[in-house]
Amino acid sequence: MNHLETLIIRDCFAASTVILPYFTTAPLLRELRYTTHLQECLPPDSLRTFIARSLCSLRLLELETRKLTPTCVNFTVHPLLTHTPMLTTLIIHYIGDYGSWSAVAEYIAILLNPLEQPLHRFLHHSPQGPFKNSILLPHLQHLELLSTAKYQSIPTVLEMLSRRWTVGSPANIESNSSSLSAATTCNFTKLLSAKIPEQYGGDVMQFLGNAMREGMKVEFSLWFLE
Repeated sequence: MNHLETLIIRDCFAASTVILPYFTTAPLLRELRYTTHLQECLPPDSLRTFIARSLCSLRLLELETRKLTPTCVNFTVHPLLTHTPMLTTLIIHYIGDYGSWSAVAEYIAILLNPLEQPLHRFLHHSPQGPFKNSILLPHLQHLELLSTAKYQSIPTVLEMLSRRWTVGSPANIESNSSSLSAATTCNFTKLLSAKIPEQYGGDVMQFLGNAMREGMKVEFSLWFLE
């Protein structure tokens, strides 16, 4: 595992809950893709502990699930993200009918909004240690939030995307930067691109018109039909 750079887990609950805890570390891991079509809360805590003990500088994280609720985000997704401060690409796909995707998307938007600090005001638990009061995913440049659920556009999501562009700084990731120092900095990288459902098309110019004219890339997707 010392030379592992990419880890893909698809529909294998045993791999993440039984096998993964026995792996030691993967310090060179840069890409993690986890997909499950099972009715399990995503992601399992074993992923978080694996990333935490690996002390790796993960750059891409993809999570795809049939079950995602605000509780899942609070107790599984958010703790995992606090251990991936060097992440540049985050992909979240919701492919089921369980729970309310609009509530989940709004929750994720609050977590990623750099001006909604400190984070613990919006959580049922308080971040501890070096991640307390820090900006979540300070190096995030590419964000993909897609769902099969049909819903109207969510202003909280569009506002978060706008703030990530307007307040952020140009990308400047040092390859040898430690994850700890990256997580505790007050600066964060400008979000360069976003992929969101086509339902947002009618409202996107109100929130992201200036950002798009300045160079931000926004892609609309009918992902569930692709």
